Amino acid sequence: MVHSIFELVLSKWGLFESIANLSIYASVFLNLIFLRHMGNLVGPFEDQFTEYARSHGFLQEWGNGGVQRLLFTAAVWAAAISLMCVPSNMKTPGGYSVILVAWRDGMLLAILHCLWQVLAFLELMVESYCIEFFERMDCQWGVSSWNSLQALLRRVAETVENCFLVVQSSIIVAVLCCTAQLVTLSIEHNNGMRSAALEDLKPVILFYTQLLLIGLVAMVLFAKAASVTDKCSKVAPLVNSVTLEEDQEIDHERQYVVAYIIQSDAGFYVKGSRFTAAMLFKSCYLFGTIICGLVTTMLSIGDKD
Repeated sequence: MVHSIFELVLSKWGLFESIANLSIYASVFLNLIFLRHMGNLVGPFEDQFTEYARSHGFLQEWGNGGVQRLLFTAAVWAAAISLMCVPSNMKTPGGYSVILVAWRDGMLLAILHCLWQVLAFLELMVESYCIEFFERMDCQWGVSSWNSLQALLRRVAETVENCFLVVQSSIIVAVLCCTAQLVTLSIEHNNGMRSAALEDLKPVILFYTQLLLIGLVAMVLFAKAASVTDKCSKVAPLVNSVTLEEDQEIDHERQYVVAYIIQSDAGFYVKGSRFTAAMLFKSCYLFGTIICGLVTTMLSIGDKD
């Protein structure tokens, strides 16, 4: 029975890539559902992010960074679509046209750009708090402002955390399907079931490269989320270095602010877990291992052909 199932999988050449494509389509659809409340991200009022950024003096920096991020995502989308315009790859093995794939990748990258903008705002918000604390040197303001800041961090994280999980899961499924497809191609080539392995390998490489480009934007997004948590972790040591009164050896008010910031354990949370740089490094290590395995498989097929 296991052998029959294996032969069935081998006979379905477009099965793995179809699953990979469908996972990305599902990611786009689910993210659109999750982000339908993006307008009420921080409350029922309009332009809360814009007003907050303007009042704390980082609106222009946020806007200029947004333009650069938009250009970056647009360049990635153009590069991904250009791979689909190769004459031998005008259709993927799963039967998806260039226009449909262009729409899918464009929507997914637009969603990633929106999330990137939100995370960039959170990062600038933490930096702005540190600058204002040094300007004011007011512990009462420091406690009340940090209370509002960490509440806003939790509110935003609760709104977009599902998007992070869906994007991460869809990319993992797509990479695993690509791995399974290459392994299947290698088995068929070793058993003499396919004589033109390089021709079969070409669309797989193009699809895999396209997937890596989208994954690059996702990894940048995850790095920005980890950066928000990292900056929150550095606020307490920074405040602890401030000397409010020169003639006072022990500043109890400052120590209260430091303890309050530490105990708030602020950062970017995904389903109750604090998203840190350590989690990002583990994910990069895992994907790096998978990429090395895929490249090795491609090279072995090319050498045997």
